[in-house]
Amino acid sequence: KRPPNDPLEEVVYTLCMGDGREEEDAQHCVGRGGTEGPIMMSYLGAKVTMRPWDPKSCIIAAGLCNNFIHWPIQPGGWVIVVDCSLSTLSHIADIIGANGRLVGVIDTNNPEQPTDLQRRRFLRQYKSAFLVVVDVKNATLQDYELSLGVPRSSKHALYMGLHPRVGADSQVRTLLNAPD
Repeated sequence: KRPPNDPLEEVVYTLCMGDGREEEDAQHCVGRGGTEGPIMMSYLGAKVTMRPWDPKSCIIAAGLCNNFIHWPIQPGGWVIVVDCSLSTLSHIADIIGANGRLVGVIDTNNPEQPTDLQRRRFLRQYKSAFLVVVDVKNATLQDYELSLGVPRSSKHALYMGLHPRVGADSQVRTLLNAPD
């Protein structure tokens, strides 16, 4: 462990596929990272960016720097995160990768809530992520079920639409048979 006055600062880096410049406002992919900047690399046409994650601005990054032992966020994992910034969610999405699933719950009362445009860009970049906006402090189980699940009546309608006889002419069947 370093002495408290050591000038070297710890920074965690996460690997982001691409060069972080797909969007005009790809701040979530490049990251702020304090004084450290992103490291962009390419090899045989593949581009990756090592993005700095400042442990002073995120408790999860601080846990990594302090050797947090029970780390549930790993490649291919399924993670639910409540009330984090898009920057933190993007780092977690980098860690779990395309085979993982990320559900980010954003508080409606958060003064730094991302805009609709920022959320759309985030979801375009991280296809395995899902974002929901709720009042975290006052949310009930029903609020989360409505935000994260499909209502029972919609499930029944979907199943009926998939039935070979009952749903033969349904919109569900039309969508199922539509070309990508």
